[in-house]
Amino acid sequence: MKKLIVFDLDGTIAESKSSLDDEMSALLRDLLSIVRAAVISGGNWPQFEKQLVSNLPRDAKISRTYLSSRQTKRVIEAILACLDSKRAPVSRRDE
Repeated sequence: MKKLIVFDLDGTIAESKSSLDDEMSALLRDLLSIVRAAVISGGNWPQFEKQLVSNLPRDAKISRTYLSSRQTKRVIEAILACLDSKRAPVSRRDE
């Protein structure tokens, strides 16, 4: 079983600079009940709060969520590029 699912915020689980819609909010809540998730964005904390945190259902297990912005996004992109070059088994949405 996967231990961590990683998403980009803008253009992946929400339209760019928009809040999570109701369906995605419910899906993320359900996912967090079984696995940890990380959401990455190039935006700052107020943008995360506006788009994601304030739109999660009250019963979502937010403690199972890692939020990361700006510098961390660059690090994760570098790690994914390295894994891709080594042909590691990585699932990516754009494939």
